[in-house]
Amino acid sequence: VAVFDSCVVYAKTRKDGLSGSYITAANTPAGQAYGYVFRDCIIPANRGTTSYVMGRPWQNDGSSSPASNTKVVFLNTTMSSSIKPQGWDVWSSGTVTSLITYAEYRSRKFDSSLVDVSQRVSWSQQLTDAQAVTYTNAAMFGTWDPCATLADICAYTPRPIAVANFVGVKGT
Repeated sequence: VAVFDSCVVYAKTRKDGLSGSYITAANTPAGQAYGYVFRDCIIPANRGTTSYVMGRPWQNDGSSSPASNTKVVFLNTTMSSSIKPQGWDVWSSGTVTSLITYAEYRSRKFDSSLVDVSQRVSWSQQLTDAQAVTYTNAAMFGTWDPCATLADICAYTPRPIAVANFVGVKGT
């Protein structure tokens, strides 16, 4: 279980000439109720040369045993148009989509309008209000409180950030 709360996810521009990539490649063990949870995050555009899906499963290709029961959920995420309309992808033609939970709740654009999810893969989910409220730290972590691990770890403190998508070339 990993919770990314109020994060900015900077997707890297690909340098290999391909135009598509992935935000996540989760591998959730069978029987685990939660996987990667992105809550109140932002996915800005990169330099505009790479488009993304929010995830593809890891070790769910029809030959992995046991197959991953991948779980990735984006809650109240603001995302750029660099996210492909399909939203999600498979590992290969052998992917067992019935084992995957790819879900969103109220994904929106930077102008605050909701993202058009009509082209999302048919096996992804749009969570209801009742489903979305179950993604609490208590539900995901039980009695372990991640906020008690370090003083002020869960206190919001705005920090200055430097954003760069520089290309470095090693020279002599």
